[in-house]
Amino acid sequence: HSEDKDAMASWKWVSLALMLAQNAITPIVFRYATTAAKAEDRFSTTVSIGCQEALKLFMSFGLAMLEFGSCTAAVAAVCAVKPGDSLKLAVPALLFVLQNAAMQLATVHLPAALFQVLWQGKTLVMAALSVLLLDKRLMRSSWLAICFMAVGIAVVQLSQSKEGKQASMANASEQQPALGLLLVLGGCLCSGFAAIYLEMLVKQRGKTVRTSMWVQNMQLAFYSLLLTSTSTAYSMKPVSLQNAGLFRGFSFSVWIMIVNNAIG
Repeated sequence: HSEDKDAMASWKWVSLALMLAQNAITPIVFRYATTAAKAEDRFSTTVSIGCQEALKLFMSFGLAMLEFGSCTAAVAAVCAVKPGDSLKLAVPALLFVLQNAAMQLATVHLPAALFQVLWQGKTLVMAALSVLLLDKRLMRSSWLAICFMAVGIAVVQLSQSKEGKQASMANASEQQPALGLLLVLGGCLCSGFAAIYLEMLVKQRGKTVRTSMWVQNMQLAFYSLLLTSTSTAYSMKPVSLQNAGLFRGFSFSVWIMIVNNAIG
């Protein structure tokens, strides 16, 4: 038993290290991908999110197979979910799609370091919503940490930081920091609402009903993929698809961004 505990503790530290590394490189990867071309030549945001969700769907199914022991058992676990419970996940799926779109569009206008700091505002949103909607009580130390974070975000925003290579970026003339700030705010609100909504669903189900995390991720990815596919089909004209194709502007850095975000 002690060996099992040591192994679990080791995996926790490895997972934490990987999560920190992924969070650190995400704004840099996003910035490279979204500023490599002008608006008319840039990749489609909805198509990139759709690719990300498709990849997430396949990875979650693979992990569900490992959890349940076989492909048949994983499929049975998915089919065992009640349609009503599954449909409830369409709401956070929509919020996550909007959050991802806001992240991509915000990095078009904001330096990576500034975006990284401002994006932590989602923690403030989650704290406020948990108090208002879940009736949680935060300790004084938590409120103090939140206040320090808010002050830090305000200081970074007022500093008006710029990147050294910002002027040489393909979309340098299109960058609007104020718009980027609004997009970050919208993304933080979507992220906070989605997290609180999922927590409310868990509390409504109670401890007797346990859904696999990978099955839940599959459902979220499915609804997100459905939303992005519908949006892409509605917004893209057949002429533009014939001339440029569905994956217009998809460079190597864009695919790295998609894979990084799907894994995260």
